[in-house]
This record gives sequence, structure tokens and C-alpha cells, in this order.
Amino acid sequence: MKKWYIWYGLSGLAGFADALYLTISHLRQHTLGCSILTGCDEVLTSIYSEIGGIPLALIGVVYYLMLIAGAIAWYQTRKKGWFSAILSVNIAGFIASMLLVYVQWALIQA
Repeated sequence: MKKWYIWYGLSGLAGFADALYLTISHLRQHTLGCSILTGCDEVLTSIYSEIGGIPLALIGVVYYLMLIAGAIAWYQTRKKGWFSAILSVNIAGFIASMLLVYVQWALIQA
């Protein structure tokens, strides 16, 4: 458990950058430059891309900021409670991601 904060911090930073890019693209209605994968624009502009007018990518930005903040708090305090908190957030994010993959493949067919 000693170095997990590094993994959470780095993966949170990568996810934050991606979610921020997707949020900006969604709000500006830019097309995405997908090279290998197709259907990126269909996903970003579908009816499933927002909840109550809030882009899902923006929710991702908040999610990844929570992971980064949790990793920093864990690093500074070394309290196991922070590990449990970010692990819980991570599990919730994984479940949400699996649901979104289902929406992408089964409903949007992208």
C-alpha cells in the first residue's frame, strides 16, 4: 500500500486530462480526431452524453480531481482511511465506466 498514491495520482492526472479535453470538445461542439477508433463523435453528441444538461465528461473531470485529491491527502497523512476512500471512488468509477461502455456498444452502436 506504500506506493499506491503514486498510481492513483498519475492515473487521475491522465484521466483528468482526457476528461477535460472531452468536456471542452463537447461544450465547443468540436469534432474529435479519432484515428484508430471510430464513433467518437457519435458518443460525444448522443443523447447519452449529458445528464440534466451536464456533460458526462465534466462529471469525469470531477471524478478524476477526487482521485488526485485523495492521492495527495493519502500521501500527506498516510492514513488508511484515505486509501479506502479513493478505492471506493475508484470502484464506483469503474462500475460507471462499464455502464458507459454498454451504452456505447449496445445503445449508440459506436
